Amino acid sequence: SGLNNLAAVAFHRGDFDRAAALWEETIGLLAQAGDERARGLVLSNLGAAELSRGKPELAIAHHREAKTVAEQLGDPWAGIQSRVNLGRALLTIDRLGEARSTLQEAVTLCRELHDSNSCTSASRRLQRDSRLRRDS
Repeated sequence: SGLNNLAAVAFHRGDFDRAAALWEETIGLLAQAGDERARGLVLSNLGAAELSRGKPELAIAHHREAKTVAEQLGDPWAGIQSRVNLGRALLTIDRLGEARSTLQEAVTLCRELHDSNSCTSASRRLQRDSRLRRDS
């Protein structure tokens, strides 16, 4: 939608407040229209905006909801991406055990789908943060 595109432009320009506001409006419209697939994707975008705004708890809530939508729709690829995004948000507030298990779920899903690109993203996130390699 046009609002989603405007939000993406605002996000890429660093105007995270504007992006979040536009994505919130988009989510409301998509909910009214019953387009759950698009709503789930926009929830992930909103989560990214909230994380960029320094609001990790809101980001986590949006990524959890995006994960739930993906699961309800049976969309494994959206499920992988929502887990990677959720894991990243959890890392920002040092919820290491939950971040590790969430990212590992993403790796497991992408291996089941033989999706090497998604596996690379999730695996890289697990390996990049030394805190995840230690027992927590």
